Amino acid sequence: MPMPMPSALPRSADRPIDRATQLRDIARRLSSAARAGHWEALRHIDRELSNLLPHLERADGWSEEMRQAMGLLQRVHHDAFTRCADAAERLSQRLSEMQRCRDGWMAYAQHSE
Repeated sequence: MPMPMPSALPRSADRPIDRATQLRDIARRLSSAARAGHWEALRHIDRELSNLLPHLERADGWSEEMRQAMGLLQRVHHDAFTRCADAAERLSQRLSEMQRCRDGWMAYAQHSE
């Protein structure tokens, strides 16, 4: 079942959601997409994150809640990166295997005609 594309962070009618909540939401969506292997959603979430990071205040001005949210996001991002790298390696190995078998498949196809 396809995973829905990431949506913009909801905002309350009164005020925008704070940055720590925004970071936790991104971490949650990033983790979910990585575990599901939904690479397109990961690409969109990563782009959202890269657009947000330059707008964050300097780390020395962060509240404890903000530091915890950023720590969570860093751990989740590292896990997502590892999952992507593992998937890329599996795909590379599969493609190499297919390339090695190509000659045999071609010979079989020519012989069976």
